[in-house]
Parts: sequence; C-alpha cells; structure tokens
Amino acid sequence: PPATPPATGVTELVGVAKKKAVASALKFKHVALAPSAGLNTSVSTGVSRKRFERRSLLQVEALDTDSFDDTSDYKTHPKTSTYVESMSDTVFETLNMILCFIDSTNWPENLNTGAYITELDPYNCDNLDGDRVKGKVQYRFIVNASGPELGDDDDDDARTEYKVNIWVHLADNEYMPYVDTQLFIEKDDVVIKGAEVFVKKQTFTYATPEGAGMQMKGFVQALCDIGDEDSECASETIQFFEQFKDGENEMSRAFKVHASSSGTKAVFIEPDDENGTSFVGKMVSDSEHMKMTYRGSESCDKLDDRGYLGQRYTVFDESGKRVSLQSYANLVSEDTTYRATMFYPGSVYVDTYTSAGEMDATTKTAALAAFEDGKTVKEIIDYDNPAVTKTLRVRRGVLYKMTSADVPVSTYKDAIVVGWTYADNKYSELQIKYDSSSEVLQIVSKREQTSTLGSNTISAPRPLTMEDLNNEPLFVWGSIFGRGSATLLNLTHYAVADEETVQPGSLASDLTLTCGSECADVSTFSNLQENNSGNDMRYESPTRDDARSTYKEYTFKKDDVTLLEGATEVVYDPSNTNFNWDMYGVFMTLFEASTENLATLNCAATSEKCEHASKLSVHYEWRSSPQHSMAWLEDPNDADSKKFMVAPLQLQGRMPTDASAIPPTPSGANYAGANLDLRYEGGWMAGTPQTCFNPQTGERKTPTYNNDGFIKCSDSSDEVWWRRSDVVIPDGITLQEPSTSKKYVVKVDSAVELLVRAESSACDSLTYATDIELPTESDYEAFTMPTKPDIATLTVKETDKN
Repeated sequence: PPATPPATGVTELVGVAKKKAVASALKFKHVALAPSAGLNTSVSTGVSRKRFERRSLLQVEALDTDSFDDTSDYKTHPKTSTYVESMSDTVFETLNMILCFIDSTNWPENLNTGAYITELDPYNCDNLDGDRVKGKVQYRFIVNASGPELGDDDDDDARTEYKVNIWVHLADNEYMPYVDTQLFIEKDDVVIKGAEVFVKKQTFTYATPEGAGMQMKGFVQALCDIGDEDSECASETIQFFEQFKDGENEMSRAFKVHASSSGTKAVFIEPDDENGTSFVGKMVSDSEHMKMTYRGSESCDKLDDRGYLGQRYTVFDESGKRVSLQSYANLVSEDTTYRATMFYPGSVYVDTYTSAGEMDATTKTAALAAFEDGKTVKEIIDYDNPAVTKTLRVRRGVLYKMTSADVPVSTYKDAIVVGWTYADNKYSELQIKYDSSSEVLQIVSKREQTSTLGSNTISAPRPLTMEDLNNEPLFVWGSIFGRGSATLLNLTHYAVADEETVQPGSLASDLTLTCGSECADVSTFSNLQENNSGNDMRYESPTRDDARSTYKEYTFKKDDVTLLEGATEVVYDPSNTNFNWDMYGVFMTLFEASTENLATLNCAATSEKCEHASKLSVHYEWRSSPQHSMAWLEDPNDADSKKFMVAPLQLQGRMPTDASAIPPTPSGANYAGANLDLRYEGGWMAGTPQTCFNPQTGERKTPTYNNDGFIKCSDSSDEVWWRRSDVVIPDGITLQEPSTSKKYVVKVDSAVELLVRAESSACDSLTYATDIELPTESDYEAFTMPTKPDIATLTVKETDKN
C-alpha cells in the first residue's frame, strides 16, 4: 500500500514512511535534563498546514506539496525531534559529541551491509569553542550495523536485535583518539502506535580501548514504559554514567531523570575540576515551571513559554526528492599515500593525521606538497577502484561577483544591524533598526572607537539621519541578512548582494579592478606576526576619505583566476605561520571604474572620493585565506574539461507573513514576512537570524559586529554567552535558488528549545526528589567489540556531510 506522510492527521505508519520513522526512532537522541515539549512544525497555534503552505512567500510561488507522490522523500520524512538546551548540558558534553557523530554515520541506511568507513567533519559535532574550520580535519570511523529489516513485520526474520558497533577515531584528539561504541536495541522493544514509534529500551555504551592512556567508559540508557493500551509512554527514565581515569586521577559524571504525567525529577553529579570534588545538581518540574540547582546556583524557568531554534533541516526539490549536493571531493595523492578533501569553492585541506595520530613534520611537509597546484591526484568516486586521475589546480584566492538588489528597510522589522562610520581618523559603531511601531529607521546606539569602544551616546532611540551616516552609504552587518552584510543606501533601502565565484574561463576578458580603501599590501604579508591584525596588511592610503587619484588598481586574469598588483599575485602567504590567516585573510571590495560606475558612485573626477562599491548593481570581492581559495580538477588530457565543486545551495524567500505560523523565537523577535537569504549544506542551514543567549541568567540579546565584520556577544571573557539561530524555518516554506530559479521546499529535522526565566518564587512549591539513586560504575555493563576490520579493505559509504 502507498506510504502515508507523517504529517498532521496521520493515524498509521506504513511502507516507506514506516521504515524512515523506525530508523529515526532507533537513533539515540541528544541527551538533556529538561523536559522537551516537542514542536509541531506543520501547524502552529491553529493555522492549518494547507493554509500555511499556500502563503509562505510573496516573491516565490509556493510548491504544491500535496501533489508530491505519497512515497516521495518529502511525504515520508520523519517528524521533527527537539531537546531543551541549558547550562546543565556540560554534564553530557562528551556523550552528546559522540552521539552527534554516531547519528551522522547514517547506520540505519546501511543496515546489514557489513563493515564500512564513514567520513565525518568534526565542525558540526565538536565545535563548542567555535574554533573549528570547516573541512580542515576529517574523521574516519568504521561502522558495522546489523538487525531486523526496518519496518518489516516479517516473523521469518530471525534477527531479534539491533546492534551497532562503531570504532570512533578522533584523529586530532591526543587525549582520547579512540573510542569503541555499541548501540543495542531488542526488536520487541520497538513499538509502533499509529503515527508514532516508541522504543521501550535502548542502551548506548562506550569505552576507550584497553591500554589507552586515558581510560573512559560510560553508558546512557533510555526506558519508555508503554503498555498495549497506552498511546504514549506512561513514564520515561534516562540514566547516564561516565568515568574518566588518567593515572591516579579519576572523575565521573552521572544523572538519572524520571518523567511522568505528574512532572519530571532528576539528580546529576559532575566533577569540580578546580577543587577536586563534585557538584551535585537537582531538577524538578511540574506542568508550568522547572527548578534546577546547577553548580551551586538555583534557577526557575517557565515551561509554557519556550523559544525554538532550528538545528538541522532537509531540503527537497520540485518533485519532493531529497537534495544531495557534491560540494566536496575526496582526493588521494598519485601514489595513494596521502589524502585530502577539496571543498567549494576550492579550499583543499590535507589530512595530516594517521591512525597513529598527527604526522611528524617531515611527513606532513610531503603530504602538503602532494596537493599543490599542478599535482596529479586521484578523485575517489568508488573506494574499490580509486582510479579517476586528475590534475589538481589550486589558487590561494577567489573572486566573488556580487550582484545587488534593493530591499526596503521595512522588510527587516526590529532587527538591529551594525555599521561603522569613519571620519576625522576615528571609527564609530552605529546600531540601527527599523522600528515597526513607529515605522521609522532608528539609530539605537553610537559608540566611538579609541583604544577601546566608548559608551553609547544615544540616550534613547531616535530617527536616523543621513548626517549620522556622514551623508554616504553605510556598510552594515546583521544576521538578518543571511550571510551577514548589506549596504544601507539611504533612509529607505538596503542593497543586499548575492555572491557567485568567478570560475576560470567564465569571463570574456580580463578585469581591471579598483580598490578605494582597505587595499591589501602584499609586501607586508611575509612579516606579519601573531599580534598583528587585518589593519597591518593594508596600505595606509587610500582611506575612505581619500580622492580617487589615490586608489589602487588590480588585474584579474580570467583564465588563471589570479589577482595581480602589477606582476605580484595578491594572496596570503602560507609560509608565514606566525600570522592568523584563518581570522585575518585578505578581503578587498573592488569595482570596475567604468564611466557609468563612476557616475553612480559620484566620483567622475579623480579629485572626488567614491561612495562604497556596494552601491553598484555589480561589484566584486577578493578573498584569500585558508578558507577562501579556488581549486578545481582538470582532465590531464584536456585542460578545458574542468570539474568544480557545487556551491552550497543558495536559497532565497520569505518567512510566512502571518506570525502565528512561526514557532516562538528565542529572542521574542517577530520575523513574519522577513526575507531569507540562506545557504544549505548537509542538513545545516546558514544565514538564519542569530541571537545571543546567556544560559546562566537566561538573558537574550542581539549580537554585534566589530569593524572587521566578526560577530560577538560580549566583550567580557567572564560572561558565558552562546550564539544561536533565532528562528525555526517552518515546514512547507518554498525557497528559490536565484541563479537557476529552481524551487525547493524545507522541513526541519531537529530543533532546540530555550526556556524563559521566571521569578524564583514561582518555583517555591516544587520539591526536589530524595529517592532517586544515581547509576554507578557497577551499573556499567562491559561490552565486547567485534574484531576490528582492516580499514584498508573497506569501502566508504556516504554520510550527511554535504
């Protein structure tokens, strides 16, 4: 029979939908203490799914998802999962990192296929400090999953249990490089009730191999008490234990949480690293509030006032098929000794780790040299036969063509954006917003930058004037703009730009490009030191106040895709390892100084200064850093046959115009009708509006930007702030790729809930449990890993990396 989509009104799971729902349920979910409310992404506060999907966009006509096949990826996609994020997440930091990796291996899709390799980027699962560089490190795990066929009720299937063993290898973690893991579920513990799948008992156990320097072991177990007459779990229990041993030092974490219709109670313990003791925490909730003691501090949160943020999404094409892009390529050197990954638009990251850890200096040098420009490499299409030989072409910079569109400021209601003015040799930070109540563009803050950033001189928000902007366009940053930047042209419109890489052979002729300020001075690159910043790699002149006669001129070679100043290539210097090129790469705004463009920028005479190039309908940006380069693969026998990585999917559209169709946001901001400028890759959606969240106080605030465009939440290192997406893109939104006009529709896979603080007195009636016993080392059941397969004999199977 045809599959029934798991959407509003579904009463039974069958066919493909059943298989996918079971696969989703078997994956161990993110562990958290606070009770999750869940998220109905199709319907919010009474708005029907059909009505919602029909009016999602003004500029883009919505796709008719009702016309998708019943067995389409869209209609059979599993429902959204959610969890509550709070400060207590530190208790499960290692566990949730490993679970995130395990979830990314796609083991349900490779059930009973034998051992295989999965390749993962730690960027999305192990990036708590925000210092990971996408693509720089690649993990290789060995996976072996067995069990009954998903969603198959065939009694002849003799397999009675799901067992998943994964040999985790954290290649760049010198303290804990290897972890053995096992997920175990009995077939009879998988229960289907209508459109829901429940698992009565699932256990995930993990440990470092015997003989490891740091010894770790742990387990997490989830129990669901559900009877034949129950439509959902009558109660749920999760217990967790984790222990680390390093020589004579030992520390452990544990928690147990029990949830039922009367509320949730939990106890947890974690080490106090400073004092060598332990913190004991407790949590209790009823239907309205949650009280928690964490590291000596007590908080009270509302349970009926949650903000939601999207974590992972899936995008579907015009037929309802899930989108998969090749935005990266796996490469091996000609002799297959070394490996690398090439990402869009051409960042080539050489894997400098082996099964024994990081390479020594000599080996690393040889590995890096194997992937230089002009080297012969092999693109791995099928690991059984990696014989697709290519010539690797690498440029250490990339030119982006920026095409601007004018957007009314009223589109971005109440969203604060940040810009920097420059006058009298001083920078000033401006914070502005379009105030929806007064329907006026306002200036909210002005702070002058001297040795530090001064205090706000705007006592109360007031209408913005062109004098505030020095009577010129203002370059601004704000997460509401998707990739984070736009230009305020005047008091009524922004210019918001789309970017595309300029590939070799795509231009009819070379470009002569002009830089009007902050122009790169290549002669400084080799001498830059650790304490230098982006300002130290630029010419002192021209500045924003200088005449056009002082501007710098560069040549972009169309076939070689290089930017030259005279005969010198304008690219970062990888031999200078003292300077932080990841943070302060080359960035220049450039334009063609045609008569028409000069007139638009009001600088026809060389004695005049030009307005910012982003005022033009087309301008360019040159970027050069380890993250911004251009690379491609050529056929050794035909240089015209080039293969480029596909860009992450650029998507534009608009949020629903009815605020009731959007789940409540963490900041409380109203994004109804807001423009969306997004970048989708491997389930991760970049470009959503951002908010800053303090898990200790519950405070939210808008992030700000420095004059290099780097986002920040606080200047104080003593404060704890997390930067998070501020919105969930609801199911059914239709988006469009600007360059092709192709349409896509979105579903949210996982979302995060953030609670709102309440007065402490609201939790006075709540009493912590005294009868919950924490799991201990004696509750840990050792498991036996199968013999580890020889990785050289295994094939790589696809993951959700892209």
